[in-house]
Amino acid sequence: MEKLRLSRLALAAGGALAASVLCAAPARAQVATADLGSAMFLEPSKTSKLLVVTPSAGVAVLPTNWLTLQGQYQADIVTGASEATKSGRVSRVDLVSQATHFSDTRHELTGGFTI
Repeated sequence: MEKLRLSRLALAAGGALAASVLCAAPARAQVATADLGSAMFLEPSKTSKLLVVTPSAGVAVLPTNWLTLQGQYQADIVTGASEATKSGRVSRVDLVSQATHFSDTRHELTGGFTI
């Protein structure tokens, strides 16, 4: 009796496995990649202290095996001061100017697709 129950259970499990393999839909996968980065530039000057930071992010998605969608973001964040200048004997006017502080941010978005 026990052997009969085990063989029926094994037969049912085998049938279920065979049905799932034969009736299964083809496997599909969506692939996405992300890239994050940053760069920094510090001017080696004792007086200007110019700093530029450039963060970036990009993503690519493959919703099908024949299409890729891409998008990227990048910013330039700049802070610093211009160099102080002095004009002497080269010019008739003795001009001394102080450094001018400035800051600026630039944003860039790009995107595209590949077939």
